Amino acid sequence: MTAYERMDQLSSNGKNVLTRETLEKNGISGNLLSPYAKKRGMERIAPGMYAGDAFVADDFMLLQKRYPKAIYYGYCALYLHGLSDYPPQVLEVICPPGYRIRTGDFRMKIIVHHESKKELFDYQIEEVNTIFQNPVKTYGIDKCIVELIRRRRWYDSETFLKALRRYCQNSERDYAKLDEYASMRGISRKVDETMEIFVNEDR
Repeated sequence: MTAYERMDQLSSNGKNVLTRETLEKNGISGNLLSPYAKKRGMERIAPGMYAGDAFVADDFMLLQKRYPKAIYYGYCALYLHGLSDYPPQVLEVICPPGYRIRTGDFRMKIIVHHESKKELFDYQIEEVNTIFQNPVKTYGIDKCIVELIRRRRWYDSETFLKALRRYCQNSERDYAKLDEYASMRGISRKVDETMEIFVNEDR
């Protein structure tokens, strides 16, 4: 079987997405990606990534493929965890210091935050699937809730209340991690006072 035949298998004959990373994991030279994509009429959608006409664009995945250190944050994190029902109108991410994103390269508006402390940035990063079943990185639900409380003014009341109630009902919640991250942020009392209301409400 030739390299192009193997690439046909990996991309459904050039109809779906194909990346340099996928090729190299399968022992195929990444240098073949561009000429293969041109031959099959595939479109370049991000560096090292081409897609055919059967591919459904996933903005969450596309941004993170191009900028892997960008972690989904804020409304996006709540949505990815099912703590909010409304698809975000903007892509909101947080990055290490100095990490730049060319926001004009994407069709959706992008909000970029930066976290200067590595231990805060790295805490509870995990992968979740988008609605298209593509894995992306965001923060765990416990950290999301602490950030929700810390940044209360950013959120409308409906989003704020619904996220807190859903967190309290979520079997994957971890109050120990919630307390640990709240302590790291120096807002333990604020988080405790807020959570007490919702934990008691859920009983």
